[in-house]
Order: sequence, then C-alpha cells, then structure tokens
Amino acid sequence: MKTKMLVLLAVLVFIIGTAEELISTINFPDMPPVVIIQQPTGDYGFVSSAEYAVTEYNIPGGGNTIFLAHSFTETGRAILRLKIGDRVIIDKNYVVVRIYEFEAVKPTDGYSPMIYTETGETLSSSRALDMVFSNPEQVVFQTCIEKNYNPYWGRLFVVLEEELISNKFYWLLNPIQYLEY
Repeated sequence: MKTKMLVLLAVLVFIIGTAEELISTINFPDMPPVVIIQQPTGDYGFVSSAEYAVTEYNIPGGGNTIFLAHSFTETGRAILRLKIGDRVIIDKNYVVVRIYEFEAVKPTDGYSPMIYTETGETLSSSRALDMVFSNPEQVVFQTCIEKNYNPYWGRLFVVLEEELISNKFYWLLNPIQYLEY
C-alpha cells in the first residue's frame, strides 16, 4: 500500500509540475489564448503541431525569447497576420516593432541561404539570423511562409519589444506630482 501511495504521489508531482510549465499563455489580437510549450532539451527541431500553441525555442546561450509555430496552425496564421504596432500580451505588453521576411533558397534545408525580400540580398542563414536576433531583450515569433504551393518557401520573423508607457501618460500614474504645481 505504501508503495502505491508513493507512486501516486510521484505521478501527481509530475502532473502538477508539467501543468505549471504549460500554464503560461500568449494573447494575440482577436484570438483565444495560446499555450506555451517548452521545447524538449536538445530537440531543436521540435515544434508543436497544436492549433493554439507555440513552442518556446531553447537556444543554447539564450538572449532572445523565441517562439515557433507551424504556419498551418491557428497560431502560425495569427503570426502571419501580425503588423507593425500590434500588441501581444505574454507576461507583459509587447508591441511588434519589426517584421523580417526571407525566401529560402533551399526551402526544406534549415541552414539554407535566405533572400531578404525587402532588399533582394542573399544572406547566409547565420547572417540572416544575426540580423533578426540583434537585440537580446526582444521577443521573436517565427513561422514558415507558404508561397507557390510550397509550405516551406520562406521564413517570417516577427520582432516584439516590451511596450513602455508613453511619457505623455505619465501624469495618469503620478497625479499628485502634477497637482502640487
């Protein structure tokens, strides 16, 4: 009996621990909350196929927060719809500040050279990623771009930064300072 109780307790601890990891959500405009799924350690190719989920990429060395979604999921389509200025809520408010679109020279190769569609310049995959991940404080969403019936035609990177309160609204948070004058 004691062994069965210990096994049950171990199962409950596992379930609760797993549930805590999955509780984090992202709120995109006009969409139900999206669950954040952690990428399994060392499995850098894993991306969840769940409709309302993103995979948090476990990049060695860290820096940026990177979320991946397949373009055929509801979440991937939401990423494709994002525009400059759109707000996304993760743990704080974030705003879309930059969108990078690349055409993959070899679409099914993750290390393929990429053509930056804004300039037509061909870049190595590492140079293109350096361009996208230039600021370690940003959040980046990545999905594939389907074009010409090819689901892997290109890559879309949506860069977000934490939304800061504009100075013109500062008085709303600190009205006493303004009433004293």
